[in-house]
Amino acid sequence: MFKRFFTSTKFSPSLTAKIAALEAHLAEIAGTHVPATLVSRLSPADMVITHVILRRSLDISVVALDTGDIQGDRLNLIKAVCDNYQYAITTITPASGALAGKGALISTAAVPPAFEAGHGVREFQLLSDWSGQEIHAYLTCYKVPHIGSPACGTKNGEALKSGAWWRAHQHFSDIV
Repeated sequence: MFKRFFTSTKFSPSLTAKIAALEAHLAEIAGTHVPATLVSRLSPADMVITHVILRRSLDISVVALDTGDIQGDRLNLIKAVCDNYQYAITTITPASGALAGKGALISTAAVPPAFEAGHGVREFQLLSDWSGQEIHAYLTCYKVPHIGSPACGTKNGEALKSGAWWRAHQHFSDIV
């Protein structure tokens, strides 16, 4: 199988199980839905998935969704990923057609329809069962670069699932 990089002493049994399930799911996607791509909004949840992909060296590309607002802290976050993981995140726009021919799209929220239209790819929405506190614990433990605090403003993971957390808390600009 694969080597685990965490122990149950760092996380609750529930979070440990969620991390193992995420790693297994991403490995399965990488092996069966080639080529696979994480469509990232650079949210804290997206950074959890990015970290697992890069830490495990999974064959999944990471692209940042650029809707015209990638600037300042978000640019710094892309640079931090490049610096910490020696991996370059590509930015794409909805109209670019950059996802044509992909086997799978991975996200933490619904991928905009402009990406899906005519591409016929399988979409996987991950981390919908993770709370803001679990995302924060993961990011903190692994010292994953991220913007803001996922534990603030989430209620039972609902804001995370809808993407509302990021829109409502863009004023958080601390990169940890």
